[in-house]
Amino acid sequence: MRKNPADLGLAGLALKWMGKLDEAEAALVQALRQGSRDPGTPRALCALLVDRGRLDGAAEIAEKMGGLRAADVPLLVRVMNALSSSGKHDRAVAVARRILSVDPGNAAARTIAQGQGGR
Repeated sequence: MRKNPADLGLAGLALKWMGKLDEAEAALVQALRQGSRDPGTPRALCALLVDRGRLDGAAEIAEKMGGLRAADVPLLVRVMNALSSSGKHDRAVAVARRILSVDPGNAAARTIAQGQGGR
């Protein structure tokens, strides 16, 4: 039986908190594939991916995340810093620009966007 995206998103969050990370990731990915409209779903998946060191996946979500708000900045900074530390400077710059779109005064993002971080 196919679950609806909202149920999958909630299941993903619950599985994450239970420490079942593979299952959590699968549920969150499936929720997005099925068109989840919950803005928390891509954010939860992005956080899970960066925690697991899957930086390209986290960056892809961070670069596409819609409806950015100030509350998203800490997650995006985590993604940006992890990318920069891993030598993925182009992706770090793309995320830094997303951060600056909602927090123009963010010094860390400005440093990365200007090419001065991590190189």
